[in-house]
Amino acid sequence: MHLIIDRFEENIAVCQSFNEQTVEIEKTLLPKAAKEGDVLLCLEDGSFLIDMVKTSERKRILEERLKRLFKD
Repeated sequence: MHLIIDRFEENIAVCQSFNEQTVEIEKTLLPKAAKEGDVLLCLEDGSFLIDMVKTSERKRILEERLKRLFKD
């Protein structure tokens, strides 16, 4: 399962699944480099990895949308 880090609230990461469900995860369970907007891969053992490919793809798509939105 993949989750997107929406925001951090103290020691909790508030994440969204791709089907729009909200999931709260203790920040200590995430990779130290995790930041808002990162896509996390949830492993079977309960650990998390940052999916760099999906994070980069998502960032590129959002940047393209912003460019189209503000294009004259």
